[in-house]
Amino acid sequence: MSCDTGNTYNQTTTAANNSTSFTFAPEPEALRIVRTVLFSLIAVLSLVGNYVVCRAVWRQPGAKPFAHYLVSNLAFAEILSMVCLVFTIHAYEPPWSWKLGNVMCKILDPLQIASVLVITTTLAFLAFYRCLLLVKPLVAKPTRRQMHCVILVTWVGSVGLSVPASVFRVVKSYPYGENCETHVCEEVFPEGSVHYQDVYSVVLFVINFAVPLAIIAISYTLVSKKIREHIFVIARLRDAQSKALSVVHSSTTVEEMPGLSVAVNQICDENQEKLELVNIAIDSKTGMAERNQPKRKTPSVEIWKRITTENPATIYHITKTNPQETTK
Repeated sequence: MSCDTGNTYNQTTTAANNSTSFTFAPEPEALRIVRTVLFSLIAVLSLVGNYVVCRAVWRQPGAKPFAHYLVSNLAFAEILSMVCLVFTIHAYEPPWSWKLGNVMCKILDPLQIASVLVITTTLAFLAFYRCLLLVKPLVAKPTRRQMHCVILVTWVGSVGLSVPASVFRVVKSYPYGENCETHVCEEVFPEGSVHYQDVYSVVLFVINFAVPLAIIAISYTLVSKKIREHIFVIARLRDAQSKALSVVHSSTTVEEMPGLSVAVNQICDENQEKLELVNIAIDSKTGMAERNQPKRKTPSVEIWKRITTENPATIYHITKTNPQETTK
């Protein structure tokens, strides 16, 4: 039986049933409105953003990389988790009592546990896959069947781990105040097996938090180490390239340096003009000296004149034997 709890959040009320007690702290109306608006904004942005991611991946034609399947799986799990969280928040609004019944109590919280397990497991797979691609880029990529198997195993394992939370979750009523009671959806293990509840909580903590966190930390540590090695190699290559370029620049010819080439060409042009002036002066002097010197007869002409003057008979003999030489 429930009662009017219009002043529930304006006063502190304690209800006791055996060893269980509840304390309802007062919440100002303005704070409740701000909380509701902020949660609604976060929920809308989460649903719309993750839907856009899923739609972009699913509408992509052709074969998709494994990372795209993991990202779409992550987005779908976040959509499911947000939907469950919306119903859960609504169920615990004032008067701070579960309003959705026993069936929804067995569905909502276990489904939210499963979706959170899928989110953390997918993040771990994504970090490991990125590390594998960077550390060993030549490794064989998973086939489409292997991708589907990984995603299926993720969901089946998560749902399987959330089954105990669904089996042992019930709605319990606790009285408080005068003729009032509150309903709480909680996980209640049978008497004598409370230690199993502790073991189950530890298993969920290890699988949902510790193991994915360790995988993500190790993977991104290896990724950062590999990136630092690549940066070091690139820095060494740049140093070697700069040294090679400095050697090449120091050994370049004058034609490859425009400023210096212009200056050298001007100097060469001036020197060429000076050399031409000197050559003209030398040529003029040599020409004047040749004109001033008397002409000398060649030895062949002098010998021919001497022969002809001393022995005219030889002219007849030479012209008769070789008439072409006389014509010359």
